[in-house]
Amino acid sequence: MQDEISKAANNNTLTIKKLDLARSVQNNTELSKTDSSKIIDQMFALITDRLASGQNVKLSNFGTFQLIDKAERTGRNPRTNEEVLIAPRRIVSFKPSSKFKQRVIKANAKDNTRKANQPLNQLTDQKKMY
Repeated sequence: MQDEISKAANNNTLTIKKLDLARSVQNNTELSKTDSSKIIDQMFALITDRLASGQNVKLSNFGTFQLIDKAERTGRNPRTNEEVLIAPRRIVSFKPSSKFKQRVIKANAKDNTRKANQPLNQLTDQKKMY
């Protein structure tokens, strides 16, 4: 799937489009491109609809999308330094599951071990590429 993911402008951010997900589903199943796209669209629609109706969404072994109600508060306009009243609002927050966190930590540990074992000139050459 890594080869199918769109390159991002920021070195630390990977942009994954719906099309990338659909291609990955298509390549790993016997589904057509159209059916794969429909599955991805339906998944996003289900998550969005549940959040819009006020429900939190938990994806097992991945994480939970939680709705958080923010109270009204006073903010400050950074240009004018004028106080501004910020209206109450509802935001969506993502809390990764423990399995998700463990997998990321394990992947980072492997990556750091790989970097530690590389000669110094290879590491500096990699930085020059960006």
